Amino acid sequence: MPKFKKITYSVENKAGAKVELAVDINIDANGIFYATLPLYIKDAVDPSHIHHGVSVKDKDKFRVQASTFEALDKVILASVHAYAQPKVTETPVILYIIESHVAFAEDENGHVCPNAGWPGARWNQDERFGNHHSSNLTQGYSLSVGARAMLKITHRYGSTERVEYRLYYKGDSHLGRDNPAQLLNSWGGFSLGRSPKEIPYSDEAALFFHSLMMGMAEMSRKIQDATFDQERLMQAIAQSRPGFALLPGAMPELEDVKSDG
Repeated sequence: MPKFKKITYSVENKAGAKVELAVDINIDANGIFYATLPLYIKDAVDPSHIHHGVSVKDKDKFRVQASTFEALDKVILASVHAYAQPKVTETPVILYIIESHVAFAEDENGHVCPNAGWPGARWNQDERFGNHHSSNLTQGYSLSVGARAMLKITHRYGSTERVEYRLYYKGDSHLGRDNPAQLLNSWGGFSLGRSPKEIPYSDEAALFFHSLMMGMAEMSRKIQDATFDQERLMQAIAQSRPGFALLPGAMPELEDVKSDG
């Protein structure tokens, strides 16, 4: 069929994303103006102008038509405008980090050992623990835990996608602590870094991470209360005995460990 003209439609939305579509306008034997458009834009086209009676060679395209060029031009331009507008979805999620920075070995029974010099022990090189060794040292041993209840907002502009996150309180304000999302987000003084992990939000997950944060705070307070001041540290050392530990399992149970005291 005769080609009428080729037009490049260009639309820029409020977010600065530009959509361009080059279209060949044709005329059939009955004087009907038509064009074939890519399938990805089909949902944005007025259905009354989609023609289903003529097969299109390219299965990734479909045909639109109108009785005049002006009408077809208007349909295509409106479709490109509609396609360029963002499709916004909102999904509650939990962003979290759980990072360990320790180095240890394990024996054949799974017991933790300070290094691989212990009988039958091998270094644990699991990346979950930071994969630390002599050429990848960590400044002391640490465990970092943090989580936030967030609203994941996804903006889709055709094939372009932009994601942002906002704090999520289940419809309530940031001032309360009556629901699990508020409770989790009541913790402060930390960041999640650049690449936190993500899971779907649930009240159970929010309470789980709230409990982890509470446990970290209580453990830190317990250790610092006993060791931050050197006088208290010396008292804790003097009072230490087999079975005594600031943390469960922290005291060695090896009978051949000897003290200089």
